[in-house]
Amino acid sequence: MGGGRRAIEEADEAWDAEVQHVRGAGVRLPFLTWGRLGVLAVILGIGAAMVGEEPASKLEQGVQLEGHLGLIETIRFSGDGKTLLTSGWDRTVRIWDVEAGRGDGFGRELACLTLPWELYGAALSPDGRCVAAVGIEGLTLWNWTGEDDAPKTLNDVGSCRALAFSPDGRVLALGGYDGRIHMVDTEKGRISSILGRHEDAVRKMMFTSDSRLLISLSFDGAIKTWDLEKGRPLARFSGIEDASRPILTMAMSPVGDSLAVSRLNDDSGQIEIWDVAAGVLRTTCPAEDRETHALTFSRDGRVLASAGSDYRIRFWNATTGTSAGILDGETGWVRTLDFSADGVWMALSSVPDHVNLRRLALPAPLATRLEAPAVDASSSRRSGRA
Repeated sequence: MGGGRRAIEEADEAWDAEVQHVRGAGVRLPFLTWGRLGVLAVILGIGAAMVGEEPASKLEQGVQLEGHLGLIETIRFSGDGKTLLTSGWDRTVRIWDVEAGRGDGFGRELACLTLPWELYGAALSPDGRCVAAVGIEGLTLWNWTGEDDAPKTLNDVGSCRALAFSPDGRVLALGGYDGRIHMVDTEKGRISSILGRHEDAVRKMMFTSDSRLLISLSFDGAIKTWDLEKGRPLARFSGIEDASRPILTMAMSPVGDSLAVSRLNDDSGQIEIWDVAAGVLRTTCPAEDRETHALTFSRDGRVLASAGSDYRIRFWNATTGTSAGILDGETGWVRTLDFSADGVWMALSSVPDHVNLRRLALPAPLATRLEAPAVDASSSRRSGRA
């Protein structure tokens, strides 16, 4: 797997050097009439995804969030869809107001945490209140909604590269550069257990929707599934391991039924979608791109978005693998992206220090059931320093 890691690192370096600006303002769905579009919106759960007439306002065209001073590493919407979490190489984690109908307040920065050490990733708890950030000095936890809650650092976990909250919010998984995975009790703020280890640094992790399994990906392209009750790896996915084609990145659907992966050294350029329960390959998306380096699912799990080396954002039916549209215009090199909870917005990082919100649906999304508790975001901007 050593060659796989070198290839992945080289790809990262190449992507870090390749940056272009965003152009275009909508989602282009060729071959669709308005009637067919309505049907597709219901089937895919992404609302009326086509931007029709000339947008009536800047908000409808898209919004650029400015504040970071370095490459954006993390972009994630909160569970209730009211806030957006971002983190970057400028050692800051920021919370943005993205609640619809707020007029001039949309896109306003609500809070900022500045860390004194290199930051590699961040995550938001399911209730939207707690920020977790990891880097060279370990873990920092910050309740950004509490005026008196100072950030707390847990440095006995070592240098961490990846992290993930369990869907129930009780556990935070930390992936280390030493290959180990620490499980942190979020209520007590301390390590509850340590899973076995990868042979290389842990790059990405995600829980299944029932919080019973954790899927982890290392820098050598190896993937593992962990039974959290027994604390050991499982042979979950049949045939997913391929040393000649290491996994480059992955994404888990929020409903927990699908795992999407892209690979290095894959001449087909296909994206694979695996059935999590059965552990088998369900379908492939014919991306036909040299490499797909960012993946994310819509909140209902029916739509997969991908960003590749052709500088386009493409949408896929996660059940059939067929194309579900493409974002108009080249976006440039995209490191990370995410759907809003209601499917109206796509957040992406396509320039070194800007976060772009692109409108996917007009004039309004289909109703979406949100189960995450609301966060009372005060009008004042909060700042923190670890």
